[in-house]
Amino acid sequence: MTRIRERLAELHPHTRELMRPTDFAPVADIAPDPEVSAAYARLDARCRIGTQYEWLARFCRQRGLSDVEIGFERERYGAGGLLLDLTVPGVSEGGGYRVHRLPPGHGDDDVDTVFGSYVFPLFDVTKQQMAREVDDRRWRPLMLETWFCHRPVRGRPCSRCHPCLNVISAGLGWRIPRDRRVLGAMHRLTIGSLKSVARPLVQRLRSS
Repeated sequence: MTRIRERLAELHPHTRELMRPTDFAPVADIAPDPEVSAAYARLDARCRIGTQYEWLARFCRQRGLSDVEIGFERERYGAGGLLLDLTVPGVSEGGGYRVHRLPPGHGDDDVDTVFGSYVFPLFDVTKQQMAREVDDRRWRPLMLETWFCHRPVRGRPCSRCHPCLNVISAGLGWRIPRDRRVLGAMHRLTIGSLKSVARPLVQRLRSS
């Protein structure tokens, strides 16, 4: 975050006065919340989602936060897939721009517990559209500072976790260094192929 702020101020000096100070909150300081944790576990069993959504939900609840903007795209995988058929378009509070949000009474209590504090300003935008916007506005130096990898290797994207694979499949492989992309491709062709065969076998053994 510090690098992004510094780079943004370097490229666009006027943003120094637009950005408020970053509020850092150690994850270890967020109090437990059994209701949130149970709802997250049920959602994760339905559709694998990142562990960050559990502690983010606890953080928002404990801080009393609402209308927190989060960058989900309209996708059928991961957390976006849980929200795809539930959100409705609306307008942000104060900003006057288009966002999606979960309407009252949408019927999924677990989704509401974990994701009810958010609005989704990017829900009508694909990764490919964002990439075109980035290049049109010459924002690529800033994008190279953003973070998405779940298992970084020496401070660089691993190219093997789900966020890395999603970035590559969306045509944004330039966000991952070339040598890491090559290693990731080799991993998918070897160990990854074995895992895809072994996983259903293990699941059948567990259920038998």
